[in-house]
Amino acid sequence: MGDGFRFTAVGCWIKDILESSFVNTAEGPSKIVLKNNKEVGRVNVLGTVTALVKDVPFRFVVDDGTGQIEVIDFEKKRDLKVGDFIRIVGLPKEYLGSKYVILEILKKTDPLWLKLKLKSVSSEMKDWKEDVLSFVKKNDEGFGVSFENIEEVVGEEAEKTINFLLEKGFLFEIKPGFVKVLE
Repeated sequence: MGDGFRFTAVGCWIKDILESSFVNTAEGPSKIVLKNNKEVGRVNVLGTVTALVKDVPFRFVVDDGTGQIEVIDFEKKRDLKVGDFIRIVGLPKEYLGSKYVILEILKKTDPLWLKLKLKSVSSEMKDWKEDVLSFVKKNDEGFGVSFENIEEVVGEEAEKTINFLLEKGFLFEIKPGFVKVLE
């Protein structure tokens, strides 16, 4: 990574940033590692300004519905007010266990962008649940499929997905820790 290298800004939920771990690299700036093991060096976040601190450096808090994170702007004071809906691009950082974002780009935008993002995530979740159902159908040899096998495919969201599918009647628990598709 030579001079002028910049990470691509990755769309993230604030919750994902807050739950991530930090990696300091010898060859460049620090990155966060999301729970899905994706490394991210620059984040792109949509949210609402919920607090302002107009000292130097200028700071504000952004909330996207999944969490809140402080954003620090060393460049200049911004024409922001509480309630503004914004898109920010910046570098995720951590200091003494507190996570924040160093601002690079700020743009006031329409809150409909967040609704669109939520809708796209909802459709991804639907596809993901369908993937779990097809995985269970494909791997069930008559005795059900273990939660552990599903967790290998789904990851940390396995329990929530299985519970949702059990609650909606798509799966049933044939014995503790094993599920079958209800057909």
